[in-house]
Amino acid sequence: MVQTIVNIDNSVFNTVSRRIGRWSERFGQQDASLRKFGLFLALCVFGLGLGWAATRVSDALERLTLAPLLVLLLVGVPANVALNAAEFRAMLQVAGRQLPWFPALEVTVYTSAANMLPLPGGVMTKIAAMRVRGVAVRQGSWLAFLFAGVWAGSAFCFSGAAIVLNNKAPGLLFLSVGATALAFSVKWLHRERANYWLIGKIVLIRLSSLTVETARIILALHALGTAVDPFATAVFAVSSFVGTAISVIPAGLGVREGVVALLSPLIGLDPAIGFLSASLSRLADFVVLSLLSVILLINNKRCV
Repeated sequence: MVQTIVNIDNSVFNTVSRRIGRWSERFGQQDASLRKFGLFLALCVFGLGLGWAATRVSDALERLTLAPLLVLLLVGVPANVALNAAEFRAMLQVAGRQLPWFPALEVTVYTSAANMLPLPGGVMTKIAAMRVRGVAVRQGSWLAFLFAGVWAGSAFCFSGAAIVLNNKAPGLLFLSVGATALAFSVKWLHRERANYWLIGKIVLIRLSSLTVETARIILALHALGTAVDPFATAVFAVSSFVGTAISVIPAGLGVREGVVALLSPLIGLDPAIGFLSASLSRLADFVVLSLLSVILLINNKRCV
């Protein structure tokens, strides 16, 4: 009986991982028309949202404070890049590979740039980087899926913990979704021969990343002259995952900001201010990652 259950479990694992591998390959072959549509849709969503927010907060530029903005640029974004690099190293570790810090940072910067494509460009870049290091596309796709599950689970639990204090029903719903996603991902990561110490490290990295993302929203809000309860802003942690999960929208452009705006009333924040703070955080991402990309390209050119 036990052997039958094990065989069924193995069959499910093989079927799911094969399908994820085929899904990854299909997305890699998407045509230019879909990419153009995604970019057009993203710009429309983001532009309309920004216009709406600007009319609601007409003095946004006058309220802008430089100090929190500099901390956001010089500390917040680099901290996220470092944590994403640590997560990629852990992903390769699950696959039985080791990667030094500098190449991991390179992949992270290029992954963030690839996320601007209207397909899961960041995921495809990671899978390609793993393939170069001897990890099969099927296994790389499966690991990317499981790490996304850890991200989803952590984000929903993170946001749910903040929501449940004031809104019990939606908070419990978020916590339930998060716990389910985490349990699924942890089980299958363990099946990939990741020990529980490594899995704990992966979850800790993701929770740290969510903490930094929340801190970035707080800094953006302070830059806009708005003070909020730091714990309450944890509700926004889910926005980055939702934005990235909608792969046809480049980097969740407009979606992430829209989610922040929708969740803002839960902590007594004007949705327009929420949208602008998320937009400011995105702008900081763009500036820092563009600069890092140029530096890496120049460095690689000199090494050739």
